[in-house]
Amino acid sequence: GLGQPPPSLFHFTQAFSLPSDFLRGWSVFPDSYIVVHFPSKPVLLTLRLSGCAAGNSHGGPCHLREPEIARMVVDAIYHYAKRLRYFDLHAFVVMANHVDLLLTPRVPVAALADSLKDLTAREAAHRWQIHGPFWEQGGRQVVVQNPMEFERLAKDIEMEPVTAGMVCTPGEFPWTSAAAD
Repeated sequence: GLGQPPPSLFHFTQAFSLPSDFLRGWSVFPDSYIVVHFPSKPVLLTLRLSGCAAGNSHGGPCHLREPEIARMVVDAIYHYAKRLRYFDLHAFVVMANHVDLLLTPRVPVAALADSLKDLTAREAAHRWQIHGPFWEQGGRQVVVQNPMEFERLAKDIEMEPVTAGMVCTPGEFPWTSAAAD
């Protein structure tokens, strides 16, 4: 036998029932089943726009400032969380130059980030003729170690627009989980 699994999630599924981009790097066994091991801890995932500096003083265009594009990214986040159930969403914010997500993954975080970035970049190219790199390569991910860190990160994410001086309260900013509460 395999013995007792470590305190994390094991997921068993038929290989052909998952999108092909999520199968990259996974072990597929001869009986067409795969075993995937995910950390059960929440993750802070940051995705940055390509060429868009924080103040945008001499960076590229910050497309996420456009309400239609920010709304499309928010819709994609909810699609991945609620419809596809790739992660449990705890908090998020879509700022001019980046997206922060506090989530508990149900699929590998790197594959999730790549798929979300690919979908939104294709949609931006299709709807608004935005061509060239939309997102920076990769993304930053930090595993949340304890409940205090989780609470701090969730609050920090929803407070980003307030800290940036864009709104007075988190719920006033439309592209954050605080607006949905």
